[in-house]
Amino acid sequence: MSGRLRVILPGRVDYLRAYALQRRLVDGLVADRSGPGALIVLEHPSVITLGRSSKREHVLASDAELARRGVQLVETDRGGDVTWHGPGQLVAYPILPLERCGERDLGRFLRLLEETVIRTLAGFGIPGRREPGASGVWTDRGKISAMGVAFRRWVSFHGISLNHDPDMADFGLIVPCGLAGRKVATMRGFLGGGLPEIDVVARALIGEFCTVFDVAEVEEVEVELPEPVEPLADRRRKIPLSSPLPLRERERVRGSAQEHTPHPGPQVGESPQIPSPLEGEGKGEGFNTEPTPHPRPLPQGERGPARRNGHPSWLVKRLPADGAGTAGRVGALLDDLRLNTVCRSAHCPNLGECFASGTATFLAMGPACTRRCRFCAVDKSAGPAPLDPDEPRRIAEAARRLALAHVVVTAVTRDDLPDGGAAHLAAVARAVRAALPGATVELLVPDFAGSLEALRTVLAAGPEVLNHNVETVPRLYPEVRPGADYHRSLELLSAVKRIAPRTLAKSGLMAGLGERPEEVREVLRDLARAGVGAVTVGQYLAPSPAHLPVAEFVRPEQFEAYAREARALGIAAAECGPWVRSSYHAGRTLTAAKGKTSEEPCASK
Repeated sequence: MSGRLRVILPGRVDYLRAYALQRRLVDGLVADRSGPGALIVLEHPSVITLGRSSKREHVLASDAELARRGVQLVETDRGGDVTWHGPGQLVAYPILPLERCGERDLGRFLRLLEETVIRTLAGFGIPGRREPGASGVWTDRGKISAMGVAFRRWVSFHGISLNHDPDMADFGLIVPCGLAGRKVATMRGFLGGGLPEIDVVARALIGEFCTVFDVAEVEEVEVELPEPVEPLADRRRKIPLSSPLPLRERERVRGSAQEHTPHPGPQVGESPQIPSPLEGEGKGEGFNTEPTPHPRPLPQGERGPARRNGHPSWLVKRLPADGAGTAGRVGALLDDLRLNTVCRSAHCPNLGECFASGTATFLAMGPACTRRCRFCAVDKSAGPAPLDPDEPRRIAEAARRLALAHVVVTAVTRDDLPDGGAAHLAAVARAVRAALPGATVELLVPDFAGSLEALRTVLAAGPEVLNHNVETVPRLYPEVRPGADYHRSLELLSAVKRIAPRTLAKSGLMAGLGERPEEVREVLRDLARAGVGAVTVGQYLAPSPAHLPVAEFVRPEQFEAYAREARALGIAAAECGPWVRSSYHAGRTLTAAKGKTSEEPCASK
């Protein structure tokens, strides 16, 4: 395959909304076959999908039962029977013109997808294989990956699923393909406590996909999700969705299907209701004729460039072509040491770049925060788990194994603790210093509810950098940071220089939440007056539709202007750009603040 591939990582997305996104991308490639292909990698909330040859009796629960369990039921336009998607299962939708795979050969396309999964599993030590007469990827414990593809005018959609760590009870809601006696395997079953996070597996799968399909250029992009679209909204349902088998008959079928296998996906000629792409183009391939709605454009200034798939041209991320192996090792190390990272917990768009460069930003004091900031993807809890006294040692051990020169540790807010977790963070800094005497340490701390005593505790551990983000302009605090106080954050930053004059005070904020440039400039002036020596300004990207929406995609030249203004105010180091985050190029930022230069490639390395 030649040309570009856009990688889209929208997180956990409703099936119908993801289907609408596929439709939009397919329509674009049908109209212009020279455009870049796409690979959507995501999870779904729990959903049962019914292919063209489905039988209602293969769903073993009534509509009322499914509603009580929160399981969606969707009749879709792929071939085959019944399958399930849900949390813990990785789903990938390749949107590609088939001719880019060398020839218009459906069987070859399926084999390439299988090879992608087999190589991904091998990278984590799991032996996968093909099964004669069936599609998908199998192991000696059962089927671990299902495939179900469809085409419109030789452009692929639908795709593959990989069982990472799903709730196996949900497979008991269906009889996949009407088959019984076949087992379902998961990565958790092979790796147990050493299972990497699903986003690490996703990055590895993307890397293997690019290798198998010989992708020349990879771009990671953010897109706005369209409104949900019913796959068969313009067609009469052929399956009665509200009249399952009688209870006794359902129990008989369930009893005959003790172990289930996900649907292996359509093969050539399997579903006569959908014309095969091998029979010619332009026949519709089972699509309705209504166009997929496109999202409302966001402001970009008076002369902003045209947006592609709901994002401006500058929000394009090129993934490392050969970094999947390193990223997998970083993820496995973090899992082995039971560590949280802000990269994963906050859905950082730089995760792939940083993990592939052998670095990560640690998240201390547990995975849950007691504040409910509306921009942040970190888990929320009014009563988080107690602090883990062994966490400082494990963070230090991870930093040592990764051979980090600059170690960045951020933390959730813990309003439930008397000192806000200050003593714990100080212990982390001391443990890192003992394990890596030559490394510099950066702590990104909460506001400690304004306690300067807590701040003194942290600074006594001697971090080179004390980072606390103001996040946004004061006017937007009630909406963006409920529970926080702008002036309290400024006072904490100002106190850093009074308490520890040799420690660099650092802060950051997001752009694109509805702030005005003059408000950002005023924040920069406030930070300069507080003695802050380094700032970061980056584009806000909503982690999910449930978070605050993006108000504006800020142009790169505006970020450059913010950097110039910060330096003119006496702030020694200013990292400002669309992809900038607090810990992005953090070592380089420290070096710049000291008046030196650096070529270091990533956040904490």
